[in-house]
Amino acid sequence: MTAPEQYAALLSEEKDAPAETSLGESALFFEYDRPQNLGNPMKCYAAIAAVVLFTIVCIAVSLAATTHLMSQLSVDAENVSNPVTGSSAFSKPAPIYTNCGHSPATARDRGCSFDILSFTWQTSECYDEPLVDSFLSYPPEPWRWYTVPGGAEEVSFDVAALGERDLYVNWEYHVVHCTYMWMLMHRAYTVRGYIDSHLDAWNHTLHCQLVALEKGIGMDVVSVAGRVQYPDCRAVGGPVNEDGPEEEIGLLKMPARDHPTVWHNEG
Repeated sequence: MTAPEQYAALLSEEKDAPAETSLGESALFFEYDRPQNLGNPMKCYAAIAAVVLFTIVCIAVSLAATTHLMSQLSVDAENVSNPVTGSSAFSKPAPIYTNCGHSPATARDRGCSFDILSFTWQTSECYDEPLVDSFLSYPPEPWRWYTVPGGAEEVSFDVAALGERDLYVNWEYHVVHCTYMWMLMHRAYTVRGYIDSHLDAWNHTLHCQLVALEKGIGMDVVSVAGRVQYPDCRAVGGPVNEDGPEEEIGLLKMPARDHPTVWHNEG
């Protein structure tokens, strides 16, 4: 068979063969991937409704959890711990006693401590032992206490610490006392959450301002009487008597410079 005859035979075979799609193999792929019958439309709607309902429930649960978390964070913010001590200043339970009574015996029965820094009997909420210890260790030589102005009769620390009698101290004690009372006030508001009515009195702050500015009295002059007191202990932010306790009212009058011993009130 010649070449022209072979070519004519091939053309004849192509004409007799069944027609193929112009897409060839690709046609089979798309035929396989063609969407199938989805069945009953009501079943589709039910499935969609279930998905929507589930989504709504998830959102509701998420919102409830977020609300609870924000509420808890708000409470924690109010009871925030002091960054230095790590203790919570304002989450203490209500105290059993708000004062120590009116006598050393009653004060001891109530578990109170005598604060020799301010000559006050304090409940545990208002007694700042670290600051009292710091005050006692402040001078190069120990503080001294006397039974009379002028320093003729001295008593030991053990006697003074009993908190059973008024005593006299020198002017330096008084000045340092005022600086420590300001520190005590700061710690009351930022760490302890409780402050006593003696410290919280506006008149006492004015009194200590005058003491700090006074330049006419020698530091060694024994002229200041420490009166044993029994102030109230209250949570910071509560009602405040602007005048303070009655014993504070007379503290605003400074002594005459030529008669320092007439100063007979301990601020």
